[in-house]
Amino acid sequence: MQTAAISYRVADFLQKFPPFQSMEEEDLVALAGRGRVKFHESDEFVYWQGNPAGPHVFVVQQGTLRLVEEAGGKERLCDIRGAGDLLGIDSFLDDGEEGGCYRQSAKTASDVILYALPRNEFAALLARYPEAARYLKIHGSVSPDFAGLEETRPLSESPLFDAVRGREAVTCGVRDPVSKVAALLRDHAVEAIAVLEETGRIAGVISRDQILEWAAGGMAGTTAAQIMAPVGTVPVSAALSDGVLAMSRTGNVVALTEDGTASGELSGLVTTTDLHFCFGDRPGDILNCASRARNTDGLREANFRARAFFRSQLGGAGATEWLAELASIIDCRIVRRLITLEGGEGAGCWFFHGAAGRREQITAAAPPLALIAADDGVPPVFGRVMAALGECGYLPGPGGGEAAGLQEWTTRFANWIADPIPHEISERRALFDQLPVAGDRSLWLELWKRIESAVASDAVFVRLLAHDSLSTLPPLTFFRGFVVDFAGREHEQFELEKHMLTPIADCARVFGLAAGKGAGSSTRERLAVARARHPDREAVFREAAWTLQLALQIQSREGVRHGNTGGQVRASTLSRYEQQLLKRGFDSIGRLLEFAEGSYGLGF
Repeated sequence: MQTAAISYRVADFLQKFPPFQSMEEEDLVALAGRGRVKFHESDEFVYWQGNPAGPHVFVVQQGTLRLVEEAGGKERLCDIRGAGDLLGIDSFLDDGEEGGCYRQSAKTASDVILYALPRNEFAALLARYPEAARYLKIHGSVSPDFAGLEETRPLSESPLFDAVRGREAVTCGVRDPVSKVAALLRDHAVEAIAVLEETGRIAGVISRDQILEWAAGGMAGTTAAQIMAPVGTVPVSAALSDGVLAMSRTGNVVALTEDGTASGELSGLVTTTDLHFCFGDRPGDILNCASRARNTDGLREANFRARAFFRSQLGGAGATEWLAELASIIDCRIVRRLITLEGGEGAGCWFFHGAAGRREQITAAAPPLALIAADDGVPPVFGRVMAALGECGYLPGPGGGEAAGLQEWTTRFANWIADPIPHEISERRALFDQLPVAGDRSLWLELWKRIESAVASDAVFVRLLAHDSLSTLPPLTFFRGFVVDFAGREHEQFELEKHMLTPIADCARVFGLAAGKGAGSSTRERLAVARARHPDREAVFREAAWTLQLALQIQSREGVRHGNTGGQVRASTLSRYEQQLLKRGFDSIGRLLEFAEGSYGLGF
């Protein structure tokens, strides 16, 4: 690169791609001015696996290269690189220091032009531009920071206390007459009052609605203790998302205390109105709308409001964790109310399975629903409930409903566990992920106890599940707007659910069942159990959990944005940052599958 004109032209090219997008032009021009242009014909090696890293890193200007790894006398294709991609960055992937060796060989698959940039000056720029360094880091492993190049913190991670900062909590005693409580509500213009015991411990909360109910009843001489409602408590350091989840479980008010317990010093009361000012909607109102709906039109309104709320909150890296929990609570409320409206509460125990059973569904896909019937046979109400899910705003989901009596369910699971291959266990695995929703919970507890007993007494079943999890593998890479499988085929649609979420969930189920962590548990919880049981492979499970979070984020974003299930994503719509994260996610899934097969599989 001998002239300033060439340096500017190279800099213009670099600025189109990460990590150079975040760098100033003058720095890129200086970097380009000290670099070289290299040409390679097809089928040439740029560098070899195991050789010391040279003085340059490379950016592909045009052409195609393959990264291959040699082990045991065999060559494995690891990735395909094209225009704008980086090469020779292996030494930066672990600790950012210079030196080290190439992890793979880089071999041209066509005539190639490379920009060779001085490694030491590239390293200096990484130190100056944190966004660039973060992008480079994800070439080595999947990262918990999925925010891309955005630096803004999601609103949901803001302190919950900010919603009531500067406003002192109004309190009353448990023996105070309700007339005094009503006067306090009026005089202080607040929506709720904390009811304290003589020790200062928070005993409950009284809201405007409870005062109205008391007034309508006309009960003279009533004390605060007689009408107060339970209240959830969170520490004063809690985030907004923590407050939303606490309200969704206990009511429309949450108390902030110093230590997060009812005995801690009260710092404030947060109501749904406070959250409305923060979020632009009231999550508590969505839950109330679901619980009090008079027909499927009301349930559909609650569903649509919920998905709109999720869409507004999906920008943050860790948003899926708390939004999936909230989505599960809302879906349970909607389906529970639907069951009540159809007269199905006494039909038995209703439960979600699959992704909804793992509390990992944020899109509007209909949660797979099943029924343990109180009596033998399938009650007519089951068909009515299943048919009405669409009227509630749900999209057709991945599986239809199933209903049977307790003994029939027991027989089915016993057959699947004892003889899984003829009974096509691959089509039944999701039924081992269960979350009770409505009805007689004792039926579900009894069924799950029998399932656990059958699994524990069969030494082969978990091994078969582990081996079966290998049936769905992630693809190889992304290249030129396509997703590429290991056979080299290019696909426009990336089947995110099939090739990422399913294999992680399948492996985690294996580890969960082996550890007795099955009923009502999420994939994340199962991975945490496996991580504790296998501390020597801690990184395998940690990165699998991060990959799950990344895949759920993209699935949920695409699903709520486009009004579909998010199971498929057009590869060309994914940014280079997302593609690089997903490619490292493919690697982490491969390591998880390998360890599951090695630990519990059939060994062939």
